[in-house]
Amino acid sequence: MKRVIEGVISLPTAMFPEGKLVTVKVAGCLLVLSEGELRDLLKAQPALWTQAVRRGKAVLRRERAKARLRKAGEDDGPSVLGRGGS
Repeated sequence: MKRVIEGVISLPTAMFPEGKLVTVKVAGCLLVLSEGELRDLLKAQPALWTQAVRRGKAVLRRERAKARLRKAGEDDGPSVLGRGGS
């Protein structure tokens, strides 16, 4: 049985030695690479690797900020700016 978690498919190691595949939707096709293959491609282009890591960090920061704002709205306690609730 396959488990899909945010674009990563976990497979039994007998089917695929590295265990995880990364899917990327591109115009007109679907790319499926192992984590190792993707890592090797990114190692060949260090600038692309750096840019991808920066984007990933930005996405994670944005998600954490949205979660804090949602939580602040639910609690109706002190705001994110520290000025108190409504």
